[in-house]
Amino acid sequence: YAQGIAGPRWEAHLIASRRDHALETIGMPVHLYQGGLDHHVPPAMAREMARRLPRVTLREYPDEGHLSIVLNQFPQCAADFRAA
Repeated sequence: YAQGIAGPRWEAHLIASRRDHALETIGMPVHLYQGGLDHHVPPAMAREMARRLPRVTLREYPDEGHLSIVLNQFPQCAADFRAA
């Protein structure tokens, strides 16, 4: 935050803002990765998104958190993107 909080504040605003599109209208493949120990994004949110997205792959990792999933499961994520 050495350069101020304008950037993080704007990002928080965007995250909390209402969206004008429905998840059901997203036609491209979507990959969701969810950690069971994530305290920022509850697993129920990922499951609800997966339920509404027409072309989704949801991978749940019960022992991962919000950031550890990126570090520990990156090979699987990269493989999914290469395959897509």
